[in-house]
Formats: sequence, structure tokens, C-alpha cells
Amino acid sequence: MLLDLYFTLLYFTLQKSKVEGMKTKYIVFTAGVYPAQSGQFKNAIIQALNDKYDEIYFFISSGGGDVFEGLAIASLIKALPMKTVMHNIGQVDSVATAIFSAGKERISNKNASFMFHGVSMHLKEGSLLE
Repeated sequence: MLLDLYFTLLYFTLQKSKVEGMKTKYIVFTAGVYPAQSGQFKNAIIQALNDKYDEIYFFISSGGGDVFEGLAIASLIKALPMKTVMHNIGQVDSVATAIFSAGKERISNKNASFMFHGVSMHLKEGSLLE
């Protein structure tokens, strides 16, 4: 499946030997948080779990997107039994901040940015919850 130029998802695996026998999965997520991209991201995470990695190291840069998708990803990451490291390599905006916060360890490049904002949801016609 081809993703458009604005939303790319790439993940790759490398072996790391900072601790003898320790396997680290590196996942790069540079996409919007939308169903297609989120599905691929969650699949990469589940594959690392199934492959019995000791640690997942996430490189993330995302402008955010779908709140429900983002919260589902954050919940999945928080539920993982292995060490999780989040590394902001560019921007972490909107719901992507929830994903970033889910890591057990968090790192940011000096020139990276975060963007937080309020959220409102329409629960039923004529009412607004802020």
C-alpha cells in the first residue's frame, strides 16, 4: 500500500547488544495518527511482542490526528511488558503527545517540539462538552 508523501510509516529492526542477549526493536513512526497508519504501527508493536523483544525503542514525529486511534496506541504501549523508550525526533503534536507519554522512558532532540491543545467532542446534536 502506498502512503501519500505527508504521512509515511517506516519501521525496521536492528539488534542491539548493550546488554548481552538483549534484543531491541526499533520502530520509526513519522505519520499522522489515522486508521491506516495506526494499524501498521500497532502491527509493528504486536510483532515485536510476538518476537519476544526485550525493549522497543520508538523514534516518533507526528502531527497528531484521530484521538481514538491515538489513545488506543497509547494504551497498547502502556500495556507492554517490555521496556519502551520514546524519542521525539521532530514534532509531537496533539494526540501524538499521549502516544509519546506512554513510553516508560522519554527522550527529545534539542530542536524537537511538542504541541498541546484543548479537545472538545460533540456528544449529541445540540450539546458540546469541552
